[in-house]
Amino acid sequence: MMNDIYGHRDGDLLIQRMASLLTENFPDAEIFRISGDEFVLFLELGDDANFEERAEMFRKTLVENDQIAVCGYSKGRASEIIELIRQAEAQMYEEKKLYYERTGKERRY
Repeated sequence: MMNDIYGHRDGDLLIQRMASLLTENFPDAEIFRISGDEFVLFLELGDDANFEERAEMFRKTLVENDQIAVCGYSKGRASEIIELIRQAEAQMYEEKKLYYERTGKERRY
């Protein structure tokens, strides 16, 4: 959608900015871009609540700066990586749905 409205240059800049913000806010994570505007972070956590707080603070920072931020996450063992990604993606789509319902903004495809 970003590329269609603003062009590929701005879309690329947005993805680069998001990658920088993720790196700044989660320096202990391995960060991968898996498609379009979707990123996956792998963290070894000792305190699950700490990650939830960090993720929520990150999301709020983006929202406060008028940037859409829909985040999904899941927790589990490394042997279940594909399932963890599926769970996070399902949560992200649910968050997107709730965002558009809550804000009344129209979703463009």
